Amino acid sequence: INQLPHTLFSRMRLGNKQLLLVAIPILCELLSVTSLFYLLSEARKENASIAHSAELVSQLDALLILNCKRASGIALSKISGSEDALEETASARRQSLKQIKTIDELVSYYPDERVRWQRLKNLGLDTEADLHHATSRYNHGRKEEALIAWARYQTKVQRLYSLQQEFTEGERLLRANRAEWERAYYHQIELVLLLTILFGVVLAFALAIYFNRSMSARMSSLINNARRIAGGGAPNERVDGADELAELHKIYSDMFLSLTALREREQAILSNSAEGICSLDASLRFNDVNEALLDCYTRAGLLDGSHSLVGQRLGSIVSGQSFDQLEQAFEQARKKNDNCRIDIEFECGDNDFIGLSWSIVWSQVQKEFYCIVQDTTEKRRLEKLKADFLAMVSHDLRAPLASIE
Repeated sequence: INQLPHTLFSRMRLGNKQLLLVAIPILCELLSVTSLFYLLSEARKENASIAHSAELVSQLDALLILNCKRASGIALSKISGSEDALEETASARRQSLKQIKTIDELVSYYPDERVRWQRLKNLGLDTEADLHHATSRYNHGRKEEALIAWARYQTKVQRLYSLQQEFTEGERLLRANRAEWERAYYHQIELVLLLTILFGVVLAFALAIYFNRSMSARMSSLINNARRIAGGGAPNERVDGADELAELHKIYSDMFLSLTALREREQAILSNSAEGICSLDASLRFNDVNEALLDCYTRAGLLDGSHSLVGQRLGSIVSGQSFDQLEQAFEQARKKNDNCRIDIEFECGDNDFIGLSWSIVWSQVQKEFYCIVQDTTEKRRLEKLKADFLAMVSHDLRAPLASIE
């Protein structure tokens, strides 16, 4: 289970890994932005509720002032009989009706406030009726009934004032609580912003480090395997997964198997070839030699059978005029970048000789000479015997002819 994320990650393609590396921080940022938008919307709602409460309290205070102004105006008009007082009372009543409509609109979208306001409004209407009744009785000279109605009006006014104060205090308390909630929302917004920044930075660094370590380790294994293949060894480090690096590892492994098969085939050809085959670097140092060439130089007495030519210079085996001729042939093959042939004879004991025919090719890519060396000793001996035979026959035929003449 602990290895499951690593296994899933290693099976993804490199393009998908890069996409995942970019997508995860983006998704986290989107989540944090969504949270921020939610908190901001809630803060706006609380702000709007605070503004609504402040407006409602202001309208209720204004209504209370108008009611008090109206009651005092009625009392003053009855005492002084002033027309201005009556006009002021009528104006206060008209303004009160406007305030009531305004408050009706304010509480229309808030059920709890609408219920409390309806109680307050109904009590206000009853108070209005008692005030009208007291005024009517007073105008008709029924002072005792007017005093009773006025007392009832005063009682309801006190109750109305208490309800209004309770309503107002409730709104002020709710506004204070909403202000606390608003501050809490803004604090949460600041906290989310801070955590988003920290989490985004940490997540980006963590994903980058994990991705880099995973890639670096596998790339290091690929490099080590490539070096071993270049040195002739087998790749010994595994690269698991299903991405491009794993495919590259599989290609390297298949390439090693192909190279091994080619080398075995090449070695079989070199070992079973009757002709000498070798390769030399630019400084004429032997890199590879087959058995046929070793046998040839051993028969010529130029090499002890217990030694190998690999790593030795051509000049340490061949010297004198033969080496000069070979060196010129090698130089010519390199300059012309073409096949060059040269025949060389080496003297060995008892007036005997060994003839070798070199076919030299220069590889510009590998910076090596590839040579095929044929033993022409028997061919040269046959040619010499043929020449000696023809010379003898020619001499024997000339002698009788000369005596006849």
